[in-house]
Amino acid sequence: MSKVAYTILFEMRPRSAVSVTVPALPGFQFKAATYKAALYQAPNRLESYLKALKKSGKAIPKESKSFRIDKLIIEVNAPRA
Repeated sequence: MSKVAYTILFEMRPRSAVSVTVPALPGFQFKAATYKAALYQAPNRLESYLKALKKSGKAIPKESKSFRIDKLIIEVNAPRA
């Protein structure tokens, strides 16, 4: 199998598991107890997912070269309740 690279999003949820998704792979997601566990599990889970896609005859998606993730912090006046 050839090497591929994907952007992985780790969403830390308070008092909950870490949610892991890959924007280029719709349907790929998993949860882990900690960030460290998610980082450790990600390569094997990705490889299994890609093998399943290939086995089912589906194309292996490539990540868009225009994909970019930034963090933008803005202040917004929230409406009063």
